Amino acid sequence: MANFTVANLNDSGAGSLRQAILDANLNPGADVISFNVTGSINLLSALPDIIGELAIDGTTAPGFNGIPLVAINFNNNPGLKFTSLNGNGSAGSQLLGLSIVNSSTNGVTVEVDNITIQGNYIGVDLDGQTVRGNRGDGIFLGSQTGQHLIGTTSSASGQFQLSNVISGNLGNGIHLAGSSNNRISMNYIGTDVTGQIKLGNGLNGILVTQGSSNNLIGGFETGGNNPVNAGPFGDGSPVVFVVPPQGNLISGNTGNGVLIDQQSESNTLAGNFIGTVANGNSALGNGGDGVAINEADNNSLLGTTFVQNPFVFYNVISGNGGNGLRVTNADNITIHANFLGVGANNATIVSNGLNGLVVEGNSTNTTLGGVIPLGNVIAGNTLNGVEVKDEVTGFISFNTFGGLFAFSTAAPNGQDGILVTSTGGNNTIRTNVFSGNIGNGIHLTGNATGVTIDPNVVGASTFGNSPLPNGGHGVVISGNANNNFIGGFENQTPSVIPRNLFSANGGYGLVIADQAHNNTVINSQLGGGFETDLPLGNGLGGLLITGQAFNNIIGGFPTSGVSDDPQAIAKNNNGSGFILNTTGTGNQLISNLAQNNSGAGFAAIGSNGNTLVGNESLTNDGYGYSFLNSPLVDNTFNDNQGINNNLGETQVANGWINGLASQAVGVNSFSLTETTDLTVARTDSTGGTFTFGLTNGIISLTLLNDAQASSTNALTVEKVYSDDTSNNWITSEGQAFGATAVQSVDTGTWTPFAQDSDGNQLALTSLLVEGNNATATFVGGVTASFSLPNTGTNTNFVGQSAPLTVRRLAGNENGLAFYRTDDLTGAVNGLLPGQSGYLAAAFAQAQNESLVFSAAQLPAFQGTQGFALGLDATANYGILLLPQDNINTAFSSYSAANPGRVAQFQTFGSIGGRLTIGIEDIAVNSGLSDRDYNDLILTLAAGNIGGI
Repeated sequence: MANFTVANLNDSGAGSLRQAILDANLNPGADVISFNVTGSINLLSALPDIIGELAIDGTTAPGFNGIPLVAINFNNNPGLKFTSLNGNGSAGSQLLGLSIVNSSTNGVTVEVDNITIQGNYIGVDLDGQTVRGNRGDGIFLGSQTGQHLIGTTSSASGQFQLSNVISGNLGNGIHLAGSSNNRISMNYIGTDVTGQIKLGNGLNGILVTQGSSNNLIGGFETGGNNPVNAGPFGDGSPVVFVVPPQGNLISGNTGNGVLIDQQSESNTLAGNFIGTVANGNSALGNGGDGVAINEADNNSLLGTTFVQNPFVFYNVISGNGGNGLRVTNADNITIHANFLGVGANNATIVSNGLNGLVVEGNSTNTTLGGVIPLGNVIAGNTLNGVEVKDEVTGFISFNTFGGLFAFSTAAPNGQDGILVTSTGGNNTIRTNVFSGNIGNGIHLTGNATGVTIDPNVVGASTFGNSPLPNGGHGVVISGNANNNFIGGFENQTPSVIPRNLFSANGGYGLVIADQAHNNTVINSQLGGGFETDLPLGNGLGGLLITGQAFNNIIGGFPTSGVSDDPQAIAKNNNGSGFILNTTGTGNQLISNLAQNNSGAGFAAIGSNGNTLVGNESLTNDGYGYSFLNSPLVDNTFNDNQGINNNLGETQVANGWINGLASQAVGVNSFSLTETTDLTVARTDSTGGTFTFGLTNGIISLTLLNDAQASSTNALTVEKVYSDDTSNNWITSEGQAFGATAVQSVDTGTWTPFAQDSDGNQLALTSLLVEGNNATATFVGGVTASFSLPNTGTNTNFVGQSAPLTVRRLAGNENGLAFYRTDDLTGAVNGLLPGQSGYLAAAFAQAQNESLVFSAAQLPAFQGTQGFALGLDATANYGILLLPQDNINTAFSSYSAANPGRVAQFQTFGSIGGRLTIGIEDIAVNSGLSDRDYNDLILTLAAGNIGGI
């Protein structure tokens, strides 16, 4: 083996690098070029191609201590090339300890096998921080080459020790173009030498293309890394965090961190940090996706093996501008034990700019996780944790932590834990924890079909024993999602999770909405915990079927000889257990259990053509079974059992009032299906003072003491439509409405009462329920209005254009907005009235539907103007008053959203199907309001109308 020494920094001549390469090419056998100089070799032309086995060893430079001391500045000439000529080849060559910069092509081009590139700065000057990029790729590994080592595989300490820095190049950091069986380990690709500063390559960090196969990017050594406490699923070793010693840092690149495409198969990523700084705990993102796999099958991202603790050599794919991982038209992709969207320490959110993982196109058989310890953490991402779309089939998510750190606290994804719209079928969500997300835990929508969800924890902690709520609902099935299966039997698919648990979510445990159909729910629990009666109720209720959802089956009859029961269980929820509030038909609730819910066990609201058979309703605070505008003759109701429900076992109430209030059987009482605020107002002008209240036959509630009458000229619904200019709505200015009060009233059926100042009861002569307003008339013409200020207006318009008339008696300039809300709760995007951000979300919703009217668009003082509102005939709407067009001082028709929960909206009833709403534009509790409720007067015309 000959040794040729570089003795100067000259371009050519004796002692130059050029001369050493020329001499080595002429000398048979393996050779070495060593250096006894330091500094930059500034070339005037391209160096000769290397055509024999040669080690160019910069580590021999005087004073070398692990970082390059010699730079080869190609001065815009072609870069270094390892190739062959006339049968001679440079296979087995090495490039060690140099800075390779400023070439007009690739920094290093490889056209033979078995090249080792270690300890170099490629695209970066000797200080490790100054970009002097090559104009092509940093390293190009050519077609039909292989067995290359880019980096190193071990260090004396057994911990990570940096090899190459490959950054600042105009192309890719490393480009594998049909090159196979290579190892890329222990490099920084796209950063400076500290791993803290972005020096991105102009395209991808690593491009694996043109059929490149069987390449290992990173490695499987752990260095003692054990970043999570896996409890009973680990070996008890203490939590220790070290950087996986054989991985790469691939961050700061303009394109993707790693792109695998063009039928490149059987490549593996292990132990890499992609999109973070060197320690993995803050972002240094690639501009595109962290990893993108496009039309390239059988590739893997691995972080442990079955016999090890979780995540011991994980990929951390976080902080990127696009998705953490994108799989497009690629089959048989395996993703085990990685972090996507969180830091390597399992305690820091490092969001990807889009989803944690998206699987799209016609991808088949994507395996996300596996048996413990192979699950992934996909949390903290800007959009969804996981999105499965297009025609994807054979996808499985198994033991994913979606929205939380591993075995730990919340790390919310900004939207859903997992969103599925794929029509491909045969997709599975199994044994995951989807909790802590801003949106829903699991969301099936679009035309999603053939999805199995079983068994999962959604809204609770890993072991189902404490709350970890999703801000929206636990599971949502919406759009036209169909033929999906929620639940399963433990004896068929044994799991550490005995059944689905959808508990502690901000909304409902499970919602089936829109035109979702032919979905089945069995052996799933909505609220509570697994083994004990934990108070892990969902915030709005257990299960809701709404919109036009049809032909969905909840529960089922037990099968002889099968120990598992298909029933769904709703318990401990803040609201009703099971709610049918759909215009769809063919939905079946069979053999389910509702227990200890704060509302009804089962509630049917505006439901026809649906079935409740063989259910149990036990110890709920409301009725066992409540039918509101859901005649029993139009539904199937057989063999249901109710025991010890607080308000009784079955309530049948006719009339539609926004799902909250209903005219009860009989003429003297109305029903509330949920505990809610009532505004009580005296509406007559007969004089005297009276006390008003409600009784349910067991207790009496005094709501308004010594109430004074309305002014003689106070606004009434008759005045709104009067043509008598001496006594119409205009003459009501400054005429105070009667005394009012707002008080919370429990679920139940209530009869109004009134008594005079001497304590004598007044006989109730009539009760008229219109919209969400019940007007009680007592002997002598004394009247009181009981209205629901915490609701919206449910229009039920026949067409899509609702006639609106606005009358104005306000001196102030006020705007209006109409916004779509949840029927039962008034929620907007999962926010309930009174929660932070509710009014802003309501205004944004109104803007999205072009339902905002500025003061300039509304009539002038004492003026009247008509509008055609484009309202959804099946939706519920709230109303905003915008004083001076300012959302920051807005009032909502949902009084719970207003400061002090004040009721600024008053329903006056209806004439001929026209709902009349009066609005007060100064807070009625401020002492400055004249309380005449005529600043804006709204009239909505409809065939069947709800109320405020």
